[in-house]
Amino acid sequence: MSTEEQRTIVKRVDYQTTFRFTRLFECFRLAINPSRLLLALLFIVLVYIGGRVLDGLWGQQVVEDVEFSQYLSQPPDQFAKWQERMADTADGGVFAEVLSLKLGLFQRLVSATVNLDLGFDRLAPGSPPDMGATPTVIGTLKLMFLSLPSWLWQAHTGFCIVFLVLVLALWALLGGAICRQTVCEAARGQGVGSTESVRFSWKRWVWFIVSPLLPLLLILLMAFGVALGGLSFNFYVLDIVAGLLFVLALGVGFLMAMLAVGWLGGVHLMYPALVAEGTDGFDAVARSYSYVLARPWRLAAYSLVALVYGAVTYLLLGVFLFLVISLTHSAAGAWVFSEVGEGASAQALFPLMFPDPEFGNLTGLSADSDYSGLAWSSKAAATLIMVWVYLVISVLGAYAISYYFSAYSVIYLLLREQTDGTDYSEVYDEPVPPPPAPADKVEPDSGSSESQEGTEAGEDSASGGDEEPEQPGGESGGEDEPPPSSGA
Repeated sequence: MSTEEQRTIVKRVDYQTTFRFTRLFECFRLAINPSRLLLALLFIVLVYIGGRVLDGLWGQQVVEDVEFSQYLSQPPDQFAKWQERMADTADGGVFAEVLSLKLGLFQRLVSATVNLDLGFDRLAPGSPPDMGATPTVIGTLKLMFLSLPSWLWQAHTGFCIVFLVLVLALWALLGGAICRQTVCEAARGQGVGSTESVRFSWKRWVWFIVSPLLPLLLILLMAFGVALGGLSFNFYVLDIVAGLLFVLALGVGFLMAMLAVGWLGGVHLMYPALVAEGTDGFDAVARSYSYVLARPWRLAAYSLVALVYGAVTYLLLGVFLFLVISLTHSAAGAWVFSEVGEGASAQALFPLMFPDPEFGNLTGLSADSDYSGLAWSSKAAATLIMVWVYLVISVLGAYAISYYFSAYSVIYLLLREQTDGTDYSEVYDEPVPPPPAPADKVEPDSGSSESQEGTEAGEDSASGGDEEPEQPGGESGGEDEPPPSSGA
């Protein structure tokens, strides 16, 4: 039997349907949306203003560029003694130091991600921090989200509490609005306005604050219960009972560890769950935990792809913003011929007002600026220039925030589709209020004679339409009589 070779020509492949993870490559388009960037930029500006105000209230509390490294290199008790000795030499605010550290660590994270230096060895207990070594992804994340908050809590507890409350409140409101816009556009391709998204976030503001804290509060309650049981070791004979029942403490510790691991993976999915399902915080926590436990490796793979893609696009956006600032600097200063000073010490005016941008170091643009020799108007102009330039640079941070919500919104929709079978485009819509009921018909005023006459005429025409009008002077059907004569 002869067989004929059959060929199939594929003209187009729907990669988003065939390879679902390719939807993650939509995150750049979602994150670069101007509305989302403006909301993220508003978050950055408000946090910056609030942090500067707190620095003004707390005063100089930090030894700049030294204190955090001392914290990493010393045990807690020795660091506390070092901090007491150096209290009189503090020369910086807490927020200013935290901002500088965060920016530096974020740059290290981007560099390590692009180089694909994950650093799994940093997961081992007791591994030294890689603050001065070659940056790794996991090592830098440990510094950003474990070491830095731990230093703040231990060394500056009051500032840490107030600052975290401020950040969490703004993150819940503006972050929830960004997430709402991102989820709606990623799922259905329909944008949501800033006003509508902020209104949506405001209605659920409490849940946006509480949801990420619920597992942590539960862990604290469990730890408190174990601590109460540990009091038994202080008493004679009861310590034996506590030793026998210590297996229960280990069981509670196992539950705390499971909650902690689930929180690390699921906290990023809670905001998308709140905005996509329109539910409360308990359901958002339950959904995020169920997806982490059901698809842990898929979640890890999606997160890794999103992290690498986000780092690459972040660098590309940084290059673009550098070109914007550099070209503006060259064009604006081309015909500025004024100088500051006289003779050999004379310097060009414009480079003092607006220093040359340095590639790869946009955040340190005005670190070496010296306005002391400028006239008051030039100082004011230089300050205004720096304000606008730093707003442009802040777009890079706004993109990072917007990309974070874009990536985990897409990841949530993918995990939900694969775990629950829910369609990717299914997103909660707020119920539309019913239209107002029509107003009751207003009856005419009974005291109006015109209304009464009109009503009576209408009744006559309705009831007597079939009757013949009464003939004058006799019964109906009789002959007409002539009118009486006027005289006889």
